Amino acid sequence: MSKSFEIIGMQSLFVCPRDWDTSIRFWRDTLGLEVAADWSDDGHGAAALRFGDSHVIVAGEEEQRNEDFGFPVESGNLYMYVQVEGLDALAANLRSKNNLEIHGPVQLHWGPRMVAVKDPEGVPIMFVEGDPDSTLVTRFSRERE
Repeated sequence: MSKSFEIIGMQSLFVCPRDWDTSIRFWRDTLGLEVAADWSDDGHGAAALRFGDSHVIVAGEEEQRNEDFGFPVESGNLYMYVQVEGLDALAANLRSKNNLEIHGPVQLHWGPRMVAVKDPEGVPIMFVEGDPDSTLVTRFSRERE
């Protein structure tokens, strides 16, 4: 019998804006969310803002992300990151019980392992495995302290 899986909770919402500067000002300045991590570089905006116990990640388009997720990350859409234990078991369960296109598990270039799927309505969900302390947002948050 394969190892079971557990959905732990929402890790973050991922926003890929058309205009990163305008979007980050909305989340940070208009709504007052604290920037927990900012890993922008070379004209590519990317930051995570605290949203209760979760985060909103605002990041511009990136070709590597499309390859990692298995589908294009398009400007103006929301994507869900869900924390899970037993990623391989979750992937096997999704494959055995649903007629969904599943991508992964893959090792993301920024750290965690992930399985990506769209729900029956087309909502993109990225299931991320690992201790939340090993995720990108938490790592950068600690570096800021």
